[in-house]
Amino acid sequence: MQRVKCAFFPDRRDLYFFGADLARGGPIGTLKDYDARSPKVAYLFEDGKVRHHNRVIGTRDQIEVLPTAEVCSKD
Repeated sequence: MQRVKCAFFPDRRDLYFFGADLARGGPIGTLKDYDARSPKVAYLFEDGKVRHHNRVIGTRDQIEVLPTAEVCSKD
């Protein structure tokens, strides 16, 4: 899991990329909202387009991987 900043979600530093790598794609969302069924999660596809509800909202080029940060959960 990589923390990301997306140009199409300015000022959002709480987003995470949940895929294996950016070339293959995967979900983008917050830790709180991440769920395969969540309507809040965007998805990066292999073609480089980011879609949310089948609408293109950005591209792979608009994603910046931020330095790794430790993720803590209160269980």
